[in-house]
Amino acid sequence: MKRETILVGITLMKHLVANLNLADLGGANKVTVTVVDQLIKLEEDVSVVTLYKPDLHSIYNQWKMDLSHVEIYYKSIPFGLGRSRILTYYRLYSAILRAFRKYKPDQIIFFDDVIDPKNKIRGKIVLYAHFPFSLRIRYFDRRSDKLRTKIYENLFKLTPEADLILANSSKTSECIKTAWRRDAKIVYPPVDTVNFRPLEKENTVAMLGRFCPYKHIEDGIEAVALSETKPRLCILGLAGSNAYLKRLKALVRRRGIERSTTFLVDASLEHVKRTLGQAKVFIHPCQKEPFGIAVVEAMAAGCVPIVYKDWGPWVDIAARGKYGLGFKTVNDLAERIDAVISDETKFTRFSEIARSRAGSFDEERFRKKVGGILCA
Repeated sequence: MKRETILVGITLMKHLVANLNLADLGGANKVTVTVVDQLIKLEEDVSVVTLYKPDLHSIYNQWKMDLSHVEIYYKSIPFGLGRSRILTYYRLYSAILRAFRKYKPDQIIFFDDVIDPKNKIRGKIVLYAHFPFSLRIRYFDRRSDKLRTKIYENLFKLTPEADLILANSSKTSECIKTAWRRDAKIVYPPVDTVNFRPLEKENTVAMLGRFCPYKHIEDGIEAVALSETKPRLCILGLAGSNAYLKRLKALVRRRGIERSTTFLVDASLEHVKRTLGQAKVFIHPCQKEPFGIAVVEAMAAGCVPIVYKDWGPWVDIAARGKYGLGFKTVNDLAERIDAVISDETKFTRFSEIARSRAGSFDEERFRKKVGGILCA
């Protein structure tokens, strides 16, 4: 008899209510969808529980993965409730319990945090950690008051007790070891390294990521404005904070590079591929990025990556400078941009190195590794 597995889309909790569904086409949700798809290919019984009805058409168009035959249990949030992250988590927990009673799985796979404050879930618990919210409170969110922190601790109290913890990067694994005193098996996220290809290259710098303040997109804008080569700048990203996007556009105007800068919000996958294929440089200025799927996609497209010298992109992808360039300050970043744009030989050499490195993170490797772990 095939084992029943439930996947809980807790990756969706990282963002605002508008993004609490599998139609959010960010990198974290690609991991969830790829895990589901791989279990289907291995002929395992799998069900999904999430909030809001997923847009399966968008998922297929973006990632060519068909979830139309998967039983998906979703529980929508009443109007207004989604503004509270805590109430949203409790709403998801209610959905988890109902799905658990209905499907009676042997194994339940959580993404980022295990929600079981009442200790009602039985069976093997697997956690795939992008960077759990319970860790974010500790490392990033200094504003949480004591009451909120206590509530979150109660919600996620079983997260460190998961039977098996998988981490998306060495930095996430390191933080888990420090905070929870648990070892985590590193399983890098799946990246489409096959369909991202170099095109005719232009003197363009690209950035790709959700429009949220923690991505530090403004540092990339400042660096391009300071550069001597003055390349074109193309900023692509999923919708996030409208206020932040307005600030970025105001910065571009203030720095005098409005005519050479393009913003593309929620660009299609084909548009992203074309932009990265034509760009020479890819900037990833986020200072605390656990992994960085967009960095690998850009490398597969022949871009020279310039990443912040810390955390996942620098350690796991660029291997501390072996496969890409790093920076610490905006001035450093401007100098690296000029070094690549102004020297065709240097660009070609680093571009080839980047492309060869990208293959280390292809989707097939992820599928084989995660499939072997979950179905053992």
